Amino acid sequence: MKKMDIEKRKNRIRGFQKERDLVRKLWEMGFATIRAPASGAKAKKTYQPDIIAAKNNRIFVIEVKTRRATDTVYVDSFQVSKLKEWSSRAGSNARCFIAVYFDRKIGWKFVPLEKAEVTKDGNIKVTKDLASNSLSLDDLNNLTK
Repeated sequence: MKKMDIEKRKNRIRGFQKERDLVRKLWEMGFATIRAPASGAKAKKTYQPDIIAAKNNRIFVIEVKTRRATDTVYVDSFQVSKLKEWSSRAGSNARCFIAVYFDRKIGWKFVPLEKAEVTKDGNIKVTKDLASNSLSLDDLNNLTK
């Protein structure tokens, strides 16, 4: 296996671990959670978000992104359409978020999809600055009260 392939694999594994960590944290806060991994070749075109979290009749549809070496996260337009489609089918209580983890200092941040910047290609751009000023886990939990 090439060195570049090994590094990509390690990054994917780290991302999966962060998704599982976020599911656990949300569960411990009283959310009903499910992680819907869709990274296989056949799953790439399915309409499912990374995580679905529900509490007190509120549904959060979440696309998860982690970064270590960059200050900007991009979500491609297909992933955005997945979130919107799933949310639409779930009903009026569903809200879409991009969950971003840059580092321990900032922790998990939740950017409402409508607050994220849309690029000319229809992708979503989340800067570290935008994420830093977005919702924390506690803020997200407070939306269910």
